[in-house]
Amino acid sequence: MSNFLKSSKVVATAVGLLERELVLPRLVWRDAAFDPTLSQGDTVSLKLPAYAPARTRALRSGAPRTKDALHERKVDVSLDVDVYKDVPITDEQLSLDIANFGEQVLNPVVGGIAQRLEQELYDTIGGATYTTVLTHDLSADKAYNTVVDARLALNDANIPQQGRSLVVGSDFEAALLKSDQFVHVALSGTDSVLREAQIGRIAGFDVFSAPGLAPDQAYAFHKTAYAMAQRAPLVPAGAPWGAVTTYQGLSIRTVRVFDPDLVEDRFIADAWCGFTPVTDDGYFDGNGKFVPTTEPGVTLGDALALTSGEADDETIVASKAHGFSAGDKVQFSALTGGAGLSPNTDYYVIGAGLSSTNFRVSATSGGSAVNFTTDITAGAVKKHAAPMFVRALKIVVVP
Repeated sequence: MSNFLKSSKVVATAVGLLERELVLPRLVWRDAAFDPTLSQGDTVSLKLPAYAPARTRALRSGAPRTKDALHERKVDVSLDVDVYKDVPITDEQLSLDIANFGEQVLNPVVGGIAQRLEQELYDTIGGATYTTVLTHDLSADKAYNTVVDARLALNDANIPQQGRSLVVGSDFEAALLKSDQFVHVALSGTDSVLREAQIGRIAGFDVFSAPGLAPDQAYAFHKTAYAMAQRAPLVPAGAPWGAVTTYQGLSIRTVRVFDPDLVEDRFIADAWCGFTPVTDDGYFDGNGKFVPTTEPGVTLGDALALTSGEADDETIVASKAHGFSAGDKVQFSALTGGAGLSPNTDYYVIGAGLSSTNFRVSATSGGSAVNFTTDITAGAVKKHAAPMFVRALKIVVVP
């Protein structure tokens, strides 16, 4: 490694190569910065755009206007992985073998780091708990319909149209490529791995081949579904050669040090990283639409009127579809009758007797129905918001 190689130039080239080699990390919400106060395992807070639904009022009504603050989402990501490559360079290699540092040293080092960053994100995606899981039957040969169902699920969750991606394992990729509705992407004039991985577009999704996924898996998601934090450590004070560069949400440190015991150089590259799925507090209404809470600390949904409640079988009837699932937490904001139930107290929906409008509640999660002693003649119930992962969904392919 010749002495005329400047560390700043090498690390700038490295981060450019890293950006070019990545696929999945370029599809998610990412942030990188040089911060000397951080240490490995520290938490980085990323900001996501605010959810800001508009309101309406009648013209000339004189109705008061409701003021809404904008609350940007803060997502905490722990820097818990040091992705690194440590390459010894002997006297013989330095003097006789290395003719092109970029091709023989820098490219393999950065390529290894890129592959590991991809794998860390693959692990995050595969390990997440998804609110929506779709099944695609290969024998039915209707891949387009499955993608449309994924689109519908994200639409019902109020996920923005722009910035959606679909990453696919080999089984679902083959099914898509055979679909008449699939639009192939013409790729030319670039060596970007992201471009090479993009195989087409369908139903509003940019589709990417993902070799790191199991063949029977696919994931549809918005850019903000996964947060990636990335930092680079400081150059050690004793290192005579080293630099840190940040670019396009990526950060890397390169260092060259001399090992006197082995009489050899070492070229070292490091990138600290952390990944997390992004959940939203909210609830599903009776129409199956996800309603996110717009302010921190707001945990209850809109009030749903009650029609009746039968004391003899503990069944409560809502005025319209409630959208409850077994295990949902609810509160009664008003009650007429229903002795044994208390307003503004947490209860849990149970599976027994659950229908589109009927439900029963337990005082504890997984418990038995509360036995109220007088019929309910009127009232209202509110569903608790809960953290849900709705910005992404999983597709499982079955033979």
